[in-house]
Amino acid sequence: DMGNGIIKDTESGLMWTKKDSFVDLGHSLDWNEANTYVKELSTGGYNDWRLPTILELQALYEPAKTNKDLYGGRLKLDPVFAQSGTYNYWSSETEGACCARAMTFDFGYVNKQHREFSGSYGVRAVR
Repeated sequence: DMGNGIIKDTESGLMWTKKDSFVDLGHSLDWNEANTYVKELSTGGYNDWRLPTILELQALYEPAKTNKDLYGGRLKLDPVFAQSGTYNYWSSETEGACCARAMTFDFGYVNKQHREFSGSYGVRAVR
C-alpha cells in the first residue's frame, strides 16, 4: 500500500487502484462505462490508468486471502484492497462484436459478458 490510493505489486511492478470503481462511484459499470472510467481516472498522482488483461486479473486472485464484496461475501483478493467492492471485474479483452471478458473474484472464473451488461460488474484500474 503506497498510502496514496495505490497498491503496488512488487512482483509485476504494476500499480492498482486501492478502490475499485464500485467503491469509488457506488454503482456497477458496463464495459463501455468502465473504459470511460479508467480514461478519466486521476488518482495517486497518475492519470494513465487502463483496464487490465485477464492474465493481470488472475495474478490478483489469491484463494488463501479474504476480502469482502458489496454484499459482505468473500472475495479471494488481498485485504490490502478496499472492501465492499464488486466481485466481477471487466478486462480489456473483447470477444466478437458483442462481448468482453471478465473475471469473478469469488470463485476465480473467467467469463464473457455482453458489453452493455452492468450488474455487479466494475473495474479495478491498473497502470
